Amino acid sequence: MKFLTNVLFFMVFMQSAISGAADKSICNPDASMTSFENGQVESCDLLKLYETGGLKCSAYSLITFHQNGNLASCVLYERYTADSIPCGDQATISFYPSGKLHTCTLDKDFTREGRKCIAAQPIMLYEDGRLRSCTEQ
Repeated sequence: MKFLTNVLFFMVFMQSAISGAADKSICNPDASMTSFENGQVESCDLLKLYETGGLKCSAYSLITFHQNGNLASCVLYERYTADSIPCGDQATISFYPSGKLHTCTLDKDFTREGRKCIAAQPIMLYEDGRLRSCTEQ
């Protein structure tokens, strides 16, 4: 029975580690924070730079998570490329619960599906990666 309990605990622990769930230690204690019913962080102002998978979110800015623990949105600390899309720093980037890019502000001109999108403007994608909208040249 103890073995089964340990295996179950390990599985729960690994699931939270894989999903990227953040704990309250990333949040500025002097700012507001919201949590999901399970106590997992839903949104807060970051205490310091937050890094996940090569993406860096700016300190003292709003960060949000999906209920599955994946990053929902943050303000980029530095340029980031997601699925070949060049996202600029100091702008908000957002993701679908699956982790696929939803929106960002382009760092440079970008062409997808024959559409030429201009730099410093937002781009929006469908979850399957198809271009939904952008400001075109």
